[in-house]
Amino acid sequence: METNREQWIEDTMSQIDGIAQRSISSNLRNRLERIPKHIDVKELQIPLRSMMLAAACILVLITVNILSIKSAQNKQNEINETFYSSYFSHLNEI
Repeated sequence: METNREQWIEDTMSQIDGIAQRSISSNLRNRLERIPKHIDVKELQIPLRSMMLAAACILVLITVNILSIKSAQNKQNEINETFYSSYFSHLNEI
């Protein structure tokens, strides 16, 4: 098994030896040389005031959502209480 593998490797390597290396065109060489060697990376810093404003907006949004959920739950409880009290109102006389 190992000899077959080694033979296959040797055959593949011998086929590679016969391939001539091609040179690149002058146009491609010029394009590659024009690529900058060093690229400047710009750092973007978000101002603290903008971050605080975004945090305040998120806090207000969360607060409004919580208050609206509580209000909806209170209204639902009131509706349920009036429904049950009117439905079972005949039991008040007993």
